[in-house]
Amino acid sequence: FCFAIAFLFAASPATWADNNAVATIGDQTVLRSELLGVAAFDLERTELERLRCQVEADRNQAEVLEKFLRQIVHERLLGLEASRTGMTVEAIVTSVQESVRPIEDAAVEEFYQKNRSRIPYALAEVAGQIRAFLRQQAEKRAQAELLAVLERRFSVDYRPVSYTHLRA
Repeated sequence: FCFAIAFLFAASPATWADNNAVATIGDQTVLRSELLGVAAFDLERTELERLRCQVEADRNQAEVLEKFLRQIVHERLLGLEASRTGMTVEAIVTSVQESVRPIEDAAVEEFYQKNRSRIPYALAEVAGQIRAFLRQQAEKRAQAELLAVLERRFSVDYRPVSYTHLRA
């Protein structure tokens, strides 16, 4: 296949009997229409794959943009809340973390039992890690709740963004 492509580019246009010729074999000509007809199914399949990849790439770019847009908005919201309350951003974040109740043993045990098939260790060996994980999840939920309140308080209006739109 690569040889055929090299052959196509190596031959001068003057050797083609017709502008639609893609190859000549002696006095025989392979026309573009013949090539496209034979390759139609595979070309269709590769075009669909290209479109699928493009859609996936567009979706991934939109997710990246949305993630960073929310990060920018959340940082600004925390700044606005700090100005409103007279606290520092760090103090607000700390207060959210401190608002999370300690993780009880029953919650650790419940998590362990629900995930036992994926945890090849005794509860005593992993209880600290489970507690830390559950604490981290609780802090994330508390922060998300605060940010949702701040989004309403400061009237955040997110608009759809796409990488293609932003580059234009």
